[in-house]
Amino acid sequence: MSNSAGQRAFQNARLQKRQKAELGPLLARALQLHKAGLLPEAQTAYRELLELAPDQFIALHLLGALESESKNYRQAQILLSRAVALDPRSAEAHMSLGVALNGLKRHNEARESYRKALALRPNYALALSNLGNASAALELYQEALESYDKALAIDGRLSEAHNGRGWALCRVRAYDEAIASLNRALSIKPDYASALSTRAVALREL
Repeated sequence: MSNSAGQRAFQNARLQKRQKAELGPLLARALQLHKAGLLPEAQTAYRELLELAPDQFIALHLLGALESESKNYRQAQILLSRAVALDPRSAEAHMSLGVALNGLKRHNEARESYRKALALRPNYALALSNLGNASAALELYQEALESYDKALAIDGRLSEAHNGRGWALCRVRAYDEAIASLNRALSIKPDYASALSTRAVALREL
């Protein structure tokens, strides 16, 4: 009986070692495709990897983030919830889950995810900026502006925070200040469509 159990343990260890050896190249290929900007190909590679290893954290996280970028927020939320369950200490996974939840208009849940990311990494500028976005979606504009200001104190070149700040300021009719924020966003990212659109609204109101 003991010998049989030992043999099974040995076989399981060999199988795990072989699977790890097989998964390494698959993950490396998926990451290479992702880095090269070949996003549909990267998504396919992550999915193939997850068929073999459903609990592969990196694949779950990055595929979830790509699904959010493709606006497949429901699928993103499923993948990222699994990633967070596997590694609740990952600030990046909590932040990515917040993006998916915000896309689903579950803004309060998104704010909670961003706060979890910030509890793990207090100087996470993008999480602060996204917390501002979720707060603004709930019309909590003062809270949103505080989050954007904190983000910009950490990273003054974060165009997303300048853009979000400009939008929130438009909502409270502070158009001159909004235009200044949007101009800063556009100085960093000249083709920023959202900033261009919001600035046009502010200029029209003036």
